[in-house]
Amino acid sequence: MKGVKFVDLKDAGDPVELAARYDAVITLAAPGAAPIGLGSTGNPIFNVPASLLGIPALSLPLLSAEGLPLGLQLAGFAGEDARLFAIAAAVSDLLGVASRGAGAA
Repeated sequence: MKGVKFVDLKDAGDPVELAARYDAVITLAAPGAAPIGLGSTGNPIFNVPASLLGIPALSLPLLSAEGLPLGLQLAGFAGEDARLFAIAAAVSDLLGVASRGAGAA
């Protein structure tokens, strides 16, 4: 990985240059915590850019707000899906969160 650097994307420049300088973009996965109950998964608005651009993105449940989960979204670059998973593992380790398998409590 190229290290960690916080950059305001509006100042980051051309997307091709961005991909050359950085491994991933990290944002919140939603504008707020998950809603209570099973009626909704929350506001997906922060997922729209990755979907429209066709780039890999994933959410890690590493944060919380008001006692409810709040995901950290990582977006990669086209064709870099495997690299994004490696970055996600490193971010989880960096934040001291043990990786858990699917269905783990």
